[in-house]
Amino acid sequence: QYQCSTALPSGQTINTVTATGQPSDEQGLPLPGITPVSDTDQETVNAYTPSIALEKTADPETVYINGTTTYTFTVENTGDTDLYPVDLTDVTVPAVCTSIDGPFGDGGTTDVLDQGETWTFTCVSVSLTDDTTNLASVTGTPSTGTTSLGLPDVDDSDTAFVDVIDAGISIDKIPSAEKVLPGTTVTYLYNVTNTGSDPLTNVVVSDDQCSPLSEVSVAPDGILNPGQTWIYQCSQVLDADTTNVADVTAQDPLGGSVTDSDTEVVDVVIAGLQVDKSVDDPVVYSGDPVTYTYTVQNTGDDPIQNVVVSDDQCSPVTGPDYTVGDSDSLLEQGEVWTYTCTTT
Repeated sequence: QYQCSTALPSGQTINTVTATGQPSDEQGLPLPGITPVSDTDQETVNAYTPSIALEKTADPETVYINGTTTYTFTVENTGDTDLYPVDLTDVTVPAVCTSIDGPFGDGGTTDVLDQGETWTFTCVSVSLTDDTTNLASVTGTPSTGTTSLGLPDVDDSDTAFVDVIDAGISIDKIPSAEKVLPGTTVTYLYNVTNTGSDPLTNVVVSDDQCSPLSEVSVAPDGILNPGQTWIYQCSQVLDADTTNVADVTAQDPLGGSVTDSDTEVVDVVIAGLQVDKSVDDPVVYSGDPVTYTYTVQNTGDDPIQNVVVSDDQCSPVTGPDYTVGDSDSLLEQGEVWTYTCTTT
Protein backbone atom coordinates (compact mmCIF):
# COMPACT_ATOMS: atom_id res chain seq x y z
CA GLN A 1 0.00 0.00 0.00
CA TYR A 2 1.12 3.46 -0.82
CA GLN A 3 -0.37 6.84 0.12
CA CYS A 4 -0.22 10.41 -1.18
CA SER A 5 -2.02 13.60 -0.04
CA THR A 6 -2.56 16.81 -1.98
CA ALA A 7 -4.81 19.86 -1.96
CA LEU A 8 -7.31 19.80 -4.78
CA PRO A 9 -8.59 22.87 -6.62
CA SER A 10 -12.29 23.57 -6.76
CA GLY A 11 -14.01 21.46 -9.33
CA GLN A 12 -13.51 17.93 -10.66
CA THR A 13 -10.10 16.30 -10.50
CA ILE A 14 -9.39 13.06 -12.47
CA ASN A 15 -6.30 11.44 -10.97
CA THR A 16 -4.37 8.61 -12.66
CA VAL A 17 -1.98 6.31 -10.79
CA THR A 18 0.57 4.05 -12.50
CA ALA A 19 2.37 1.07 -10.93
CA THR A 20 5.37 -0.63 -12.63
CA GLY A 21 7.52 -3.58 -11.57
CA GLN A 22 10.45 -5.65 -12.91
CA PRO A 23 10.01 -9.46 -12.81
CA SER A 24 12.86 -11.10 -10.85
CA ASP A 25 14.00 -14.49 -9.60
CA GLU A 26 13.91 -15.75 -6.03
CA GLN A 27 17.15 -13.97 -5.32
CA GLY A 28 15.69 -10.70 -6.57
CA LEU A 29 17.70 -10.65 -9.78
CA PRO A 30 15.96 -9.41 -12.92
CA LEU A 31 14.88 -12.14 -15.25
CA PRO A 32 16.59 -11.61 -18.60
CA GLY A 33 14.41 -10.95 -21.56
CA ILE A 34 11.28 -10.13 -19.55
CA THR A 35 10.01 -6.57 -19.79
CA PRO A 36 8.67 -4.69 -16.76
CA VAL A 37 4.99 -5.01 -15.97
CA SER A 38 2.64 -2.06 -15.19
CA ASP A 39 -0.94 -1.09 -14.47
CA THR A 40 -2.92 2.12 -14.08
CA ASP A 41 -6.05 3.19 -12.25
CA GLN A 42 -8.12 6.40 -12.15
CA GLU A 43 -10.16 8.11 -9.48
CA THR A 44 -12.39 11.14 -9.88
CA VAL A 45 -12.78 13.54 -6.94
CA ASN A 46 -15.17 16.49 -6.92
CA ALA A 47 -13.81 19.30 -4.73
CA TYR A 48 -16.47 21.84 -3.64
CA THR A 49 -16.30 25.35 -2.26
CA PRO A 50 -19.72 25.85 -0.68
CA SER A 51 -20.49 29.36 0.54
CA ILE A 52 -23.42 31.47 1.71
CA ALA A 53 -23.78 35.23 2.23
CA LEU A 54 -26.26 37.20 4.34
CA GLU A 55 -27.02 40.90 4.15
CA LYS A 56 -29.44 42.47 6.61
CA THR A 57 -30.93 45.95 6.21
CA ALA A 58 -33.53 48.05 8.05
CA ASP A 59 -36.02 50.45 6.50
CA PRO A 60 -36.30 53.00 7.93
CA GLU A 61 -32.99 53.17 9.76
CA THR A 62 -34.23 55.94 12.07
CA VAL A 63 -37.56 55.83 13.92
CA TYR A 64 -39.23 57.61 16.81
CA ILE A 65 -39.44 55.85 20.15
CA ASN A 66 -42.07 53.06 20.06
CA GLY A 67 -41.86 53.05 16.26
CA THR A 68 -41.25 50.01 14.06
CA THR A 69 -38.99 49.18 11.13
CA THR A 70 -38.95 46.48 8.46
CA TYR A 71 -35.88 44.24 8.28
CA THR A 72 -34.91 42.62 4.99
CA PHE A 73 -32.60 39.59 4.91
CA THR A 74 -30.89 38.84 1.59
CA VAL A 75 -29.43 35.31 1.44
CA GLU A 76 -27.25 34.39 -1.55
CA ASN A 77 -25.64 31.08 -2.50
CA THR A 78 -22.13 32.22 -3.39
CA GLY A 79 -20.62 28.73 -3.62
CA ASP A 80 -20.58 25.89 -6.12
CA THR A 81 -23.03 23.52 -4.44
CA ASP A 82 -26.71 23.62 -3.75
CA LEU A 83 -27.69 24.31 -0.13
CA TYR A 84 -30.40 22.33 1.63
CA PRO A 85 -31.74 22.92 4.17
CA VAL A 86 -31.24 26.65 4.80
CA ASP A 87 -31.97 28.05 8.26
CA LEU A 88 -32.30 31.79 8.93
CA THR A 89 -32.61 33.08 12.51
CA ASP A 90 -32.77 36.48 14.12
CA VAL A 91 -30.68 36.01 17.25
CA THR A 92 -31.03 39.38 19.01
CA VAL A 93 -32.07 39.13 22.67
CA PRO A 94 -34.63 40.35 23.45
CA ALA A 95 -36.12 39.46 20.09
CA VAL A 96 -37.17 42.34 17.85
CA CYS A 97 -38.69 40.09 15.18
CA THR A 98 -41.63 37.95 16.23
CA SER A 99 -41.88 36.18 12.86
CA ILE A 100 -39.89 36.10 9.62
CA ASP A 101 -41.67 35.87 6.27
CA GLY A 102 -40.07 34.14 3.27
CA PRO A 103 -38.23 32.98 1.42
CA PHE A 104 -39.10 35.05 -1.62
CA GLY A 105 -37.32 34.27 -4.91
CA ASP A 106 -37.14 30.47 -4.59
CA GLY A 107 -37.16 29.88 -8.34
CA GLY A 108 -35.32 26.57 -8.66
CA THR A 109 -35.82 23.38 -6.72
CA THR A 110 -38.32 24.10 -3.96
CA ASP A 111 -36.67 24.79 -0.60
CA VAL A 112 -33.21 24.37 -2.16
CA LEU A 113 -30.97 27.42 -2.42
CA ASP A 114 -29.52 26.64 -5.82
CA GLN A 115 -26.08 27.76 -6.92
CA GLY A 116 -26.17 31.51 -7.62
CA GLU A 117 -29.73 31.86 -6.31
CA THR A 118 -30.78 34.67 -3.94
CA TRP A 119 -33.60 34.55 -1.43
CA THR A 120 -35.09 37.39 0.58
CA PHE A 121 -36.90 37.33 3.92
CA THR A 122 -38.65 40.14 5.77
CA CYS A 123 -39.95 40.90 9.24
CA VAL A 124 -41.61 43.86 10.93
CA SER A 125 -40.01 44.68 14.25
CA VAL A 126 -41.73 45.06 17.57
CA SER A 127 -42.03 48.59 18.98
CA LEU A 128 -38.49 49.83 19.54
CA THR A 129 -37.69 51.82 22.67
CA ASP A 130 -33.89 52.06 22.39
CA ASP A 131 -31.22 52.20 19.72
CA THR A 132 -31.07 48.63 18.41
CA THR A 133 -28.29 46.62 16.79
CA ASN A 134 -29.96 43.52 15.44
CA LEU A 135 -28.04 40.33 14.55
CA ALA A 136 -29.17 37.64 12.12
CA SER A 137 -27.45 34.41 11.07
CA VAL A 138 -27.98 31.85 8.31
CA THR A 139 -26.70 28.29 7.84
CA GLY A 140 -26.89 25.99 4.85
CA THR A 141 -25.95 22.36 4.25
CA PRO A 142 -24.01 21.62 1.02
CA SER A 143 -26.07 19.31 -1.15
CA THR A 144 -26.99 18.18 -4.58
CA GLY A 145 -30.62 19.12 -4.71
CA THR A 146 -31.99 17.73 -1.48
CA THR A 147 -29.20 15.15 -1.11
CA SER A 148 -26.51 16.09 1.36
CA LEU A 149 -22.89 15.95 0.19
CA GLY A 150 -21.72 15.21 3.72
CA LEU A 151 -19.73 18.42 3.93
CA PRO A 152 -19.79 20.79 6.94
CA ASP A 153 -22.48 23.46 7.03
CA VAL A 154 -21.65 26.95 5.80
CA ASP A 155 -22.89 30.05 7.60
CA ASP A 156 -22.84 33.83 7.65
CA SER A 157 -24.22 36.64 9.81
CA ASP A 158 -24.95 40.36 9.54
CA THR A 159 -26.24 43.18 11.72
CA ALA A 160 -28.50 46.16 11.14
CA PHE A 161 -28.59 49.27 13.33
CA VAL A 162 -31.75 51.29 13.96
CA ASP A 163 -31.48 54.70 15.59
CA VAL A 164 -34.47 55.19 17.90
CA ILE A 165 -35.18 58.89 18.36
CA ASP A 166 -36.13 59.88 21.91
CA ALA A 167 -35.89 63.63 21.48
CA GLY A 168 -36.27 66.09 24.32
CA ILE A 169 -35.31 69.62 25.27
CA SER A 170 -35.68 71.78 28.36
CA ILE A 171 -35.25 75.46 29.12
CA ASP A 172 -34.54 76.89 32.56
CA LYS A 173 -34.92 80.65 32.90
CA ILE A 174 -33.15 82.40 35.78
CA PRO A 175 -33.54 86.12 36.59
CA SER A 176 -30.70 88.02 38.24
CA ALA A 177 -33.17 89.06 40.98
CA GLU A 178 -36.72 88.11 41.85
CA LYS A 179 -37.53 91.37 43.68
CA VAL A 180 -36.33 94.75 42.44
CA LEU A 181 -37.16 98.42 42.70
CA PRO A 182 -38.69 100.28 39.75
CA GLY A 183 -36.15 101.15 37.06
CA THR A 184 -33.85 98.22 37.87
CA THR A 185 -32.18 96.31 35.04
CA VAL A 186 -32.83 92.59 35.31
CA THR A 187 -30.71 90.07 33.37
CA TYR A 188 -32.21 86.71 32.48
CA LEU A 189 -30.14 83.60 31.83
CA TYR A 190 -31.64 80.80 29.74
CA ASN A 191 -30.15 77.30 30.10
CA VAL A 192 -31.19 75.11 27.18
CA THR A 193 -30.43 71.39 27.61
CA ASN A 194 -30.81 68.43 25.26
CA THR A 195 -32.60 65.91 27.50
CA GLY A 196 -33.01 63.28 24.78
CA SER A 197 -30.77 60.68 23.19
CA ASP A 198 -30.13 62.32 19.82
CA PRO A 199 -28.59 65.57 18.57
CA LEU A 200 -30.81 68.58 17.90
CA THR A 201 -30.43 71.36 15.35
CA ASN A 202 -32.12 74.67 14.49
CA VAL A 203 -32.41 75.66 18.15
CA VAL A 204 -34.48 78.85 18.57
CA VAL A 205 -34.93 80.61 21.94
CA SER A 206 -37.37 83.49 22.51
CA ASP A 207 -38.85 85.51 25.38
CA ASP A 208 -42.25 87.18 25.12
CA GLN A 209 -41.10 90.18 27.21
CA CYS A 210 -37.37 90.52 26.53
CA SER A 211 -35.36 90.83 23.34
CA PRO A 212 -32.92 90.44 21.76
CA LEU A 213 -31.41 87.33 23.30
CA SER A 214 -27.64 86.94 22.98
CA GLU A 215 -25.60 83.75 22.98
CA VAL A 216 -23.36 83.16 25.98
CA SER A 217 -22.29 79.57 25.32
CA VAL A 218 -23.42 77.86 22.11
CA ALA A 219 -21.66 75.16 20.04
CA PRO A 220 -20.23 76.68 16.85
CA ASP A 221 -21.42 73.75 14.72
CA GLY A 222 -25.06 74.44 15.65
CA ILE A 223 -25.62 70.91 17.00
CA LEU A 224 -26.99 70.54 20.52
CA ASN A 225 -25.78 67.07 21.52
CA PRO A 226 -27.44 64.86 24.16
CA GLY A 227 -26.74 66.14 27.67
CA GLN A 228 -25.27 69.40 26.37
CA THR A 229 -26.44 72.80 27.68
CA TRP A 230 -26.38 76.07 25.79
CA ILE A 231 -26.71 79.42 27.59
CA TYR A 232 -28.42 82.60 26.39
CA GLN A 233 -29.11 85.92 28.11
CA CYS A 234 -31.31 89.01 27.85
CA SER A 235 -31.57 92.21 29.92
CA GLN A 236 -34.41 94.68 30.41
CA VAL A 237 -35.40 97.56 32.69
CA LEU A 238 -38.49 96.76 34.78
CA ASP A 239 -40.94 99.31 36.16
CA ALA A 240 -43.78 96.94 37.03
CA ASP A 241 -44.29 93.36 38.08
CA THR A 242 -43.31 91.25 35.07
CA THR A 243 -44.28 87.72 34.13
CA ASN A 244 -42.46 86.55 31.04
CA VAL A 245 -42.33 83.24 29.24
CA ALA A 246 -39.26 81.81 27.53
CA ASP A 247 -39.73 79.27 24.73
CA VAL A 248 -37.31 76.98 22.95
CA THR A 249 -37.84 74.89 19.82
CA ALA A 250 -35.43 72.54 18.05
CA GLN A 251 -35.42 69.96 15.28
CA ASP A 252 -34.68 66.26 15.77
CA PRO A 253 -32.87 64.08 13.16
CA LEU A 254 -36.19 63.11 11.54
CA GLY A 255 -37.24 66.74 11.11
CA GLY A 256 -39.73 66.74 13.98
CA SER A 257 -39.91 69.49 16.58
CA VAL A 258 -39.33 69.44 20.31
CA THR A 259 -40.33 72.36 22.53
CA ASP A 260 -40.28 73.56 26.10
CA SER A 261 -41.07 76.73 28.01
CA ASP A 262 -40.37 78.29 31.39
CA THR A 263 -42.06 81.18 33.17
CA GLU A 264 -40.47 83.57 35.65
CA VAL A 265 -42.04 86.37 37.70
CA VAL A 266 -40.02 89.39 38.84
CA ASP A 267 -41.68 91.42 41.55
CA VAL A 268 -41.11 95.14 41.12
CA VAL A 269 -41.62 96.53 44.59
CA ILE A 270 -43.87 99.63 44.62
CA ALA A 271 -44.51 100.41 48.29
CA GLY A 272 -47.17 102.72 49.70
CA LEU A 273 -48.95 103.41 52.99
CA GLN A 274 -52.01 105.50 53.71
CA VAL A 275 -53.06 106.46 57.24
CA ASP A 276 -56.42 108.05 58.08
CA LYS A 277 -56.95 109.52 61.56
CA SER A 278 -60.33 110.25 63.14
CA VAL A 279 -61.49 111.32 66.61
CA ASP A 280 -64.61 110.13 68.41
CA ASP A 281 -65.61 113.69 69.43
CA PRO A 282 -64.05 116.78 67.86
CA VAL A 283 -65.41 119.16 70.58
CA VAL A 284 -64.98 118.34 74.27
CA TYR A 285 -64.64 120.04 77.61
CA SER A 286 -61.13 120.50 78.89
CA GLY A 287 -60.03 117.36 80.70
CA ASP A 288 -62.48 115.06 78.95
CA PRO A 289 -61.03 111.99 77.24
CA VAL A 290 -60.93 111.67 73.49
CA THR A 291 -60.13 108.56 71.43
CA TYR A 292 -58.31 108.71 68.14
CA THR A 293 -58.67 105.94 65.55
CA TYR A 294 -56.02 105.33 62.91
CA THR A 295 -56.67 103.18 59.82
CA VAL A 296 -53.55 102.08 57.97
CA GLN A 297 -53.86 100.72 54.44
CA ASN A 298 -51.27 99.21 52.11
CA THR A 299 -51.62 101.20 48.88
CA GLY A 300 -48.66 99.52 47.17
CA ASP A 301 -48.39 96.15 45.49
CA ASP A 302 -46.23 94.28 47.98
CA PRO A 303 -46.62 93.24 51.63
CA ILE A 304 -45.27 95.58 54.32
CA GLN A 305 -43.85 94.43 57.62
CA ASN A 306 -42.84 96.15 60.85
CA VAL A 307 -45.69 98.68 60.68
CA VAL A 308 -45.38 101.24 63.52
CA VAL A 309 -47.99 103.95 64.22
CA SER A 310 -47.17 106.96 66.45
CA ASP A 311 -48.96 110.18 67.36
CA ASP A 312 -47.11 113.32 68.49
CA GLN A 313 -49.94 114.23 70.93
CA CYS A 314 -51.17 110.83 72.09
CA SER A 315 -49.59 107.68 73.40
CA PRO A 316 -49.51 104.81 73.58
CA VAL A 317 -51.03 103.90 70.24
CA THR A 318 -52.46 100.40 70.52
CA GLY A 319 -53.22 97.90 67.83
CA PRO A 320 -53.45 96.80 65.25
CA ASP A 321 -56.98 95.52 65.28
CA TYR A 322 -57.36 92.96 62.49
CA THR A 323 -61.05 93.51 62.01
CA VAL A 324 -60.19 94.08 58.38
CA GLY A 325 -57.10 92.12 57.49
CA ASP A 326 -55.24 89.16 58.91
CA SER A 327 -52.74 88.40 61.60
CA ASP A 328 -49.68 87.16 59.71
CA SER A 329 -47.68 90.29 60.65
CA LEU A 330 -47.67 91.38 57.00
CA LEU A 331 -49.81 94.25 55.82
CA GLU A 332 -50.88 92.82 52.50
CA GLN A 333 -51.96 94.79 49.48
CA GLY A 334 -55.44 96.19 50.10
CA GLU A 335 -55.51 95.25 53.78
CA VAL A 336 -56.59 97.77 56.45
CA TRP A 337 -55.28 97.70 60.00
CA THR A 338 -56.86 99.75 62.82
CA TYR A 339 -55.07 101.36 65.77
CA THR A 340 -56.40 103.51 68.66
CA CYS A 341 -55.13 105.97 71.26
CA THR A 342 -56.97 107.71 74.12
CA THR A 343 -55.86 110.95 75.84
CA THR A 344 -57.42 113.86 77.78
